[in-house]
Amino acid sequence: MWLDQFQTIDDKIVAYRLVKEHLVFISNEQLSHLVNILFSEKINPILIKKVGNEKSIKPYLITKILDSIEYKSNLRTSLFIGLSDGSRIDQFRRSANLNNEQVSPTYEISAEKTDDMLQNLQTEFQGSKFKSLF
Repeated sequence: MWLDQFQTIDDKIVAYRLVKEHLVFISNEQLSHLVNILFSEKINPILIKKVGNEKSIKPYLITKILDSIEYKSNLRTSLFIGLSDGSRIDQFRRSANLNNEQVSPTYEISAEKTDDMLQNLQTEFQGSKFKSLF
C-alpha cells in the first residue's frame, strides 16, 4: 500500500530499495541496551583519557584513574544533555549513576535550572563549573 503512492515504476523501485537496503529498525529492547552501555562504552573512556592526560597516568592504569579524586571531579563536573524527548536521559542517568543535577532532558535549560545545577555542583566542589558537555 505504501508503494502505491508512487506514480512510476522507477519511483517504486527506488523507494523499495531504500526500505530494503537502508532502513534500520532498532527495537525498544535494543535501544534500552544502547542507552545502558553508552556510559561504559563511549563516555567513560573519554573521561579516563582526560584524567590520564591531566595526571600523566598511562591510559591502561584504569583502576588508578578511576580511584583518583580527579576522575570523580571530572565525572561530577560533566553535564549531560538530552537532545530530544525520546533521548531516554533518565534511563541513562540511572545506568551511569549520575547526579540528577548534572543531567538535563532538554537542550533549552532555564536560568533557574542552570542556577540550581551550578549551586548544587559548587556545594560539592567549591567554585567549580561544568567542564565537559555530553
